[in-house]
Amino acid sequence: MSIRMECKHCFRPLKAKDSAAGKKIQCPGCDTILKVPRPRRRKNEEDEFADALNSIDSHKDYAPISDELPPARRSRGKSSSKKSRDYGAPVSSQLASLVIGGFMLFELVIYVIRRNLGA
Repeated sequence: MSIRMECKHCFRPLKAKDSAAGKKIQCPGCDTILKVPRPRRRKNEEDEFADALNSIDSHKDYAPISDELPPARRSRGKSSSKKSRDYGAPVSSQLASLVIGGFMLFELVIYVIRRNLGA
């Protein structure tokens, strides 16, 4: 089996014998000296899966798995003993007072104008 590679200078596809792995060869197209890479061993899917499992086992950062679940926590609902603070009521009563006072002032102005014009 031969090692396939590409010239980094002229991008010509090259083939080299397995015995040339790790050695330097000359590109026939541009005379550039290239190092023949060593062939990579192809792993099958089972090897990759086993390697992944081994790398997980080497980490001890995870929490241990137990069959027992922790006790359920009660959710915090509204407590009936605590009164909720309502900050909206004073603002709305102040607004109502201002609207009523403004309306009364407007009526007073209209009354004075009619009295002066009618007299």
